Amino acid sequence: MADTSFALSADLFVLHQAGIRELLPAGKIFAGEKFLRRAPWAGFLAKTPPAPLMVWTYRELGADLSGRADPARGALWRELIKRLDLPRGSVAFWPFALPEEGESEVVHMEPFLAGLARIAPKSLVVFGTHAFEPIARALAAAGNDMRGRIHCFSVELRDAKGTIRPADDLAASLRQFLNM
Repeated sequence: MADTSFALSADLFVLHQAGIRELLPAGKIFAGEKFLRRAPWAGFLAKTPPAPLMVWTYRELGADLSGRADPARGALWRELIKRLDLPRGSVAFWPFALPEEGESEVVHMEPFLAGLARIAPKSLVVFGTHAFEPIARALAAAGNDMRGRIHCFSVELRDAKGTIRPADDLAASLRQFLNM
């Protein structure tokens, strides 16, 4: 069979010359994939480790990754990873919401799902039930393209008073979910 002529962007042409013919696993290609080539998503993706076992997300993560970080939350995640004795690179942080001018965080589910498909972790840990609900709906709507490939857990980040739970408490919850 003769080669067929077609036009490719410079990025894709290099991959084609290298013999790479498929960029994503078979199945649905999420509409949000186009966002992963643009700011801020491309920058977030560049910060993810190459093969993390799990992705962690929470509503304020977009703000934390966009230069509006809460130092207390950053310290909590570092302490939690240390207490769980997770190897370096085993956790990727991937936001599902971003802060927008004059508003709190706005959900961006298409690029979230596209990034999740690209990162391909074994587990997704969602901190906070308010964060879990839109993600659970989106994963259900994604159907077989996500279901079965990823285990999704929700861990409540705050106590009944609205205070962030201590790292020991969160680590105990995660150990239970992750069978550690």
